[in-house]
Amino acid sequence: MVETVAQECEGGTFGLDCLQQCHCAQEACETKRGLCNGQCLDSWIEPYCLQGISRLVPVRVNPYQPSSFTCYVEGIPLPDASSVDLYRRTGSTNNRTGITRRSTTVSGSERAVVFDVDSVYPLESGEYVCFFTFESKSSHRTPVTNATYVLPVIENAPVIVSTTSTTIGLQWNAWSAEDDIGDPPLVGYDVFVEKDGDWLTDQRVEQPTASAIVSNLTPDTDYRLRVAAVREGAGGTGPESPRSDTINLCRKPSASPTGLQVSAMNPKELEVIWEHLPSESAECRSGVTHYMIYYAPTGSTSSNSILVRNDTSSYTLEGLDTYLDYTIQLTASNKDEESDRSSETVSRTLEEVAPSPINLAIPQSTTNSFTVSWSTPLPPNINGNIQKYVVRYQQIDPVDGDYTSEEVLNGAFEHTVVDLTAKTNYSVQVQTVNGAGSSNWSEPVTAETIQSGPVKLTAGVAVGAILIILIIIIVVIIVFKRRRNDSNPSKKENIEDQFQAPLDFQDTPLKGNDNIGHASVSNPHHSPPRSTRPKPAVAMKPFVRETKSLDLDSTDGSPDRSSNKPIPLAQFPAFVNKNRHTALFSEEFHDLPGPNIYPQTVAQEEINFTKNRYKNILPYDSARVKLEVIDNNPHSDYFNASYIPSFDNDRAYIASQGPNKASMDDFWRMVWQENVTTIAMVTKLKEGDKGDDCRTVTQFHFTEWPDKGVPKHTSSLLKFIKEVKADHGQFTHPLIIHCSAGVGRTGVVISIDSVVAHAKTTRMVDVFNFVKNIRQKRPYMVQTQEQYAFIYGAVLEDLLWRNTLIPVVHFTDHLQDLHSSGDGRGRSKMTKEFQTLKSLCPDPPASQTRSGRTRDNHPKNRYGNNLPLQRNRVILDSPDHDYINASQMKGIHCTFMTTQMPLPTTVSDFWSLVLNYKPSTVVMLNDKSQNDKSCAQYWPDANSVQFGSYSVSTLSTSSDGDMTIRQLKVTRNSKTSHTVTQYQFHGWPKHGSDPQLGARSLMKLIRAVKSSTNKMNEFSILVHCLSGAGRTGVFCTAMECIAQIAEGDSVDIFQTVKILRADRMQFVQTEEEYAFVYDVIREYLHTENYEQLPYPIEDHTYGNVEIDYTLEPEKNPYEVTDPQEAGAAALVYGNVETERSQDRPKPEPQQPYSVYENVAFDS
Repeated sequence: MVETVAQECEGGTFGLDCLQQCHCAQEACETKRGLCNGQCLDSWIEPYCLQGISRLVPVRVNPYQPSSFTCYVEGIPLPDASSVDLYRRTGSTNNRTGITRRSTTVSGSERAVVFDVDSVYPLESGEYVCFFTFESKSSHRTPVTNATYVLPVIENAPVIVSTTSTTIGLQWNAWSAEDDIGDPPLVGYDVFVEKDGDWLTDQRVEQPTASAIVSNLTPDTDYRLRVAAVREGAGGTGPESPRSDTINLCRKPSASPTGLQVSAMNPKELEVIWEHLPSESAECRSGVTHYMIYYAPTGSTSSNSILVRNDTSSYTLEGLDTYLDYTIQLTASNKDEESDRSSETVSRTLEEVAPSPINLAIPQSTTNSFTVSWSTPLPPNINGNIQKYVVRYQQIDPVDGDYTSEEVLNGAFEHTVVDLTAKTNYSVQVQTVNGAGSSNWSEPVTAETIQSGPVKLTAGVAVGAILIILIIIIVVIIVFKRRRNDSNPSKKENIEDQFQAPLDFQDTPLKGNDNIGHASVSNPHHSPPRSTRPKPAVAMKPFVRETKSLDLDSTDGSPDRSSNKPIPLAQFPAFVNKNRHTALFSEEFHDLPGPNIYPQTVAQEEINFTKNRYKNILPYDSARVKLEVIDNNPHSDYFNASYIPSFDNDRAYIASQGPNKASMDDFWRMVWQENVTTIAMVTKLKEGDKGDDCRTVTQFHFTEWPDKGVPKHTSSLLKFIKEVKADHGQFTHPLIIHCSAGVGRTGVVISIDSVVAHAKTTRMVDVFNFVKNIRQKRPYMVQTQEQYAFIYGAVLEDLLWRNTLIPVVHFTDHLQDLHSSGDGRGRSKMTKEFQTLKSLCPDPPASQTRSGRTRDNHPKNRYGNNLPLQRNRVILDSPDHDYINASQMKGIHCTFMTTQMPLPTTVSDFWSLVLNYKPSTVVMLNDKSQNDKSCAQYWPDANSVQFGSYSVSTLSTSSDGDMTIRQLKVTRNSKTSHTVTQYQFHGWPKHGSDPQLGARSLMKLIRAVKSSTNKMNEFSILVHCLSGAGRTGVFCTAMECIAQIAEGDSVDIFQTVKILRADRMQFVQTEEEYAFVYDVIREYLHTENYEQLPYPIEDHTYGNVEIDYTLEPEKNPYEVTDPQEAGAAALVYGNVETERSQDRPKPEPQQPYSVYENVAFDS
């Protein structure tokens, strides 16, 4: 028998190959047999360390959920299951409550004992330990520390983003496994709602959604809301977040005001009286907050509105039309909703004394009589129904006796006075009598009886008699139509006719005008002034909560601006265009509150000096944004920013300076504290040498706005504001807007945004009072007069805006829709679109075209209303003069020089332009009429000809259909020369001819010009027609639109024309020319084989295809710098070119740069 000898082992091992482990300290292990002499390892029983606990394994669950633990023991002999127990240890106490031994199994030398635990406590409530007892000795295993998962924690309160009477919308920061407390995976969130002290689980929101709408709520009730994150498994709902408190909205009042009475007490006024709405009918704890009076001339389809405080039950409507029926209705509102309108009450304003008769004349006289005629201001029933006229006369030269009066019944407009003395002069006057009394006497006229002979007719009596008859007929027709329209509302005159852009101009040469050089130029053909009686405001639509855009069909005449009251939306377009170039906006600006009217003590503390970018622009203490104090430093709560209200939110915005180095950290502290998600930056990055938790903030940066100025293009800023608002959404936390100082450009953006939103819900535009209010929150808000005027134009454009970007695939269908009737009166949508264009593109003030108005340059203009703007006029390099009627125009893709057909006195200026700027192509769009002596042929038919110091030669001539192509060379003083290609176009469609034939010919011209033009040089194309605006505009616009199509498969003719009109006044002057641009683009799409499809049926509505604007917005360069100069009338001459060939101004393309950028970053 061979004896096996165990080898000596090391490191606490024993047995063959030393693979077995001693369970005692290394120095106490017998290395051959593994016997121990005391000093056992933890969980093994002394003295020999042969029995012990090898491990304790839990099944991990969410806290307080049932689970099982398995305790593994081993030894020689194998321990019995009854010697193994599981305890929950709390401090020094062991507890077996809720723990049951379930089963045991044996595997080799190891026994597994399984325990069921009814509710597993998290580690902070105790630890689980396995105990083993053998021969009165015991051991235990190191406690288990991972028996439960850590539940996810939402640390911040949810944000309330919307409320209705029965719902509350909220959102919260999504739970993150990397950044937040808790174990994944997450399955969703639980929303908890408290009402009257009881917390209820409202709903489960599935991952990854981090928002919810809580519904079926009680109106006008206090609610508290919390959110908890939920991990997988039973009991996975984490702790509830901090709460957010809110009150949901009230429901609509259940009744309308009653007891409505209306009476006329004074002229132009109606007193409205009603009974207070009972508090229970208000359906809101706030009760009635205000009343709204709706009033309009009876028969009108829209109404005006007046808001009245809740503590009154009467109101006097002022400024109404005289002797007119008004329909009155009333509503009551609680803090959130408006009631239905009350039943209608109709009342008529009082009569007033009529105006005096006008246009008195003596059409004939005899030896003993004379006849006096007159007319009345229109309409004939102004101020009340006329009852009669009174004629009075008195002998003069010398005066003999008192006046003698004779009455004339209404309806007659002349009267013969008889039984007079021959060869005598009489002073004659007439007055009108209505129900309110007698008017003032008219201006007197002198009548002379003759000595003898036939009846004496005054000069021009035949013509006068005819005119009087015509006036009577017209008056009768007007009265008849008005009465018929009043009785038939469906035939009311469309309001768009009351608000038209200026009438199309007619050509009148400048020569012979004696007023040149004066501050203002009047029209010698100006018609007599119309009645100053204010028109009834019948253009406003009924009150609605949201209005997408303002239609010119819904506009009325401009209101009288006797006070700084809100302007009815219907009258706003006329008001802006009437006052664009007057001193009114300047006067309003100077009526605004000045700076530094409230204490600024914190901002003026010396320790805060370095945090202010400008020493004079400091926030008021009452409105400044107070930061949370850090490190117990009381001065750490300052940053130069202010809360700015909208019309309905006291903290809708934060107006902030651009942070400097000393205040950069404070700026981001403010962003974090105010929970800001959107920042609008309206400044360049540098101006005047001033310069562990995570949240995403989006910054919108508008890059094209000069300090203390206004943007070139209104539309780009409006698009920027829409993008900012879309990102900000319905959040209730403030929107940060900042420029350099946080007052000028910042104030403009805030004003536009708030005034437009308010106008769309209240139908009133209130620029002055809004700017007045925000200036009381932060000094210098809207810093310059130019910025203040810009707000009016921007608000108007935003309210009139419609999407005019056309996908080329739907162009033909869209064009057919534009030619369809848009108002039931036979006017097309094309007409309405062109009228809107003219409304948004008024002529500039005289200050912007002053070079063309000087006495020296006046004879160099063909038309007085087509003058180049100062900022982009072509300047000649000439020792004698630098003026020519020409403009440099930039589009997104193309650049042009545009000018008029040379006059006989300006041919040398034309060639000076060519030699100075060296265009490669000249496009001539008018035929040279032999009958038009103002047109000078500026090239020779052969050889060469001298124009001043310029010699011009014709190198070659060829023809191609409707085009004549010439190579012309100009030389000055036999030294400098330049050669150009001239395209003379003969195919412009005559009035009434098929425009598509002309479009086909013009497309051929455009292709020829594009192929021969040097595309590397700016302004390489010089375009002219008679005016440099009409046909020239069509050509330039078509080229730009074709480039748009090639780049983006869409085209916006409206915006292109609008932008080009900002570079040259009256560009694309007539609707016929505007429509012709559409014809040219349709021809281009046809010849290039673009597919044409109809709009989807649900989208076949004008302007309803929502496409992101990519074109550069409208320029609005017309500033009012001098109130006196601004009030000067622009030259009102016409420019319908003599060929009747529709050469009116055409729109220009947009610019190829992005004016703002979006940046997302973490704060």
